[in-house]
Amino acid sequence: MRAIRSSNTKPERAVRSIAHAIGLWFRLHRRDLSGTPDLVLPRHRTAVFLSENADGSLAGQVRP
Repeated sequence: MRAIRSSNTKPERAVRSIAHAIGLWFRLHRRDLSGTPDLVLPRHRTAVFLSENADGSLAGQVRP
């Protein structure tokens, strides 16, 4: 269980890099929101949840 990380995973860093490259402003791991989303886009009132499956594939959800 020690190897399972909850933040700053490789897919999360990749999504943050893309979001930053296209000019989006975001906040990380807002604990005051339910579920602690990985990225929060306050201007767009959107939360992004990323989860990496056991086989390394990425599954994500975007909730407005």
